[in-house]
Amino acid sequence: MRTIRAIVEHDKVVLLEPTGLTGRHEAVVVVEEEPSGAGDDAWAAIVRNPSARPAFDSFVAEADREIAEGETQPLDPDRP
Repeated sequence: MRTIRAIVEHDKVVLLEPTGLTGRHEAVVVVEEEPSGAGDDAWAAIVRNPSARPAFDSFVAEADREIAEGETQPLDPDRP
């Protein structure tokens, strides 16, 4: 899993950077809502900062390792 910057405009996703992907890929789109407090503003700053991506990529790699080794389980979006 990786992050790719994009804009959602009129229900269409417009990518802001090349993906290097071929074929069809499923994606989860996280859309920033209007900030409602200091915590949201901090999150928005992180999302907009491309230098934060290596830390996120490291976090995802660690999570993938934990899942592969049976230390944890991925979240199931279909489970209440």
